Amino acid sequence: MKSLSCAIILLGTVALSGCHLLSDERRQAEVDKAMEDDNQERQTRLKAEGKLNSEESKALAHKLGWTQSDARGLPPPLTTEELEKKVKASE
Repeated sequence: MKSLSCAIILLGTVALSGCHLLSDERRQAEVDKAMEDDNQERQTRLKAEGKLNSEESKALAHKLGWTQSDARGLPPPLTTEELEKKVKASE
C-alpha cells in the first residue's frame, strides 16, 4: 500500500511538472503576441497623429525592431546587406 501511494505521488509530480512546462511556453507565446500587438498599436497611433512621416516611420520601425509582416504573418526576408552583417558579426 505504501509503494502504491508513493507511485501515485511520483506520477502526480511528473504530470504537474509537464503541465508547468507547457504553461511556460504558452505564457511566452502570449507575451510575444502582446508585445507585437502593442508595437503595432503604437506605430499606428504615431502615424495617425501625424507625428511621423513615412520615412521617419520606417526608420523608427527598423530601429525598434518592428516588422512588417505579410499576409502569412511572416516578416520580410533579410536584405543581402543585413545577411552580410550577420555573417561578419558571427565570425
